[in-house]
Amino acid sequence: MNGKARISPGKLTKQTQVEIAKKIINPISLLSQVFDFNQFQKLGCQVSYQEAEKLSPERQIWVVDLLKDNLYDLYSLSQWGWNESSKRKELLHKDSRFFIVTTDVGMDIAYCHFRFDMDYGRSVIYLYEIQVNSNSRAKGIGSALLCLIETLGKKAKMELLVLTCFKANLIARRFFEKHGLNMDKTNPPDAEEKDYVILSKRLQLKS
Repeated sequence: MNGKARISPGKLTKQTQVEIAKKIINPISLLSQVFDFNQFQKLGCQVSYQEAEKLSPERQIWVVDLLKDNLYDLYSLSQWGWNESSKRKELLHKDSRFFIVTTDVGMDIAYCHFRFDMDYGRSVIYLYEIQVNSNSRAKGIGSALLCLIETLGKKAKMELLVLTCFKANLIARRFFEKHGLNMDKTNPPDAEEKDYVILSKRLQLKS
């Protein structure tokens, strides 16, 4: 015994659990026994992990450009509008994490952007984006990424997977609902006047 107090995992505070999750260095290795990474290989691609601060300048440009290519019109018509500087800051925030999908010949084709955070007193893995380029959609890449995020959230002992989705993005809403995400309790009271919804999926049983 070294005399230091020992805290059982079950007694860790939610905030502490989030801070521990933020320090995960290699989630792919961490999940190797609980997630089937072969599903990416079967699609002719592979997945890697990077923290936002370690993205190359080329990848920093790519993550912004792919988001703009896919969602510029929806943002332009929304209450938020398109603000590239703001989006860049969000994507490249120090707490942002990425799973990046690359073809066997080294071309980046998709990514998911997420953070571990506290959200209304709940420990969450917050999914900011799943973006797939136009030539690689409808092949199962988005589903594989969402499953990967869910598995990581469970492994990191987050309570919920949470995301925000435009109401007008019906394809995305159906995709998330098909994978078990439903309206979150934090939707604003006047949600009918907003052009987005907050969806979530419980990852841990309530204590």
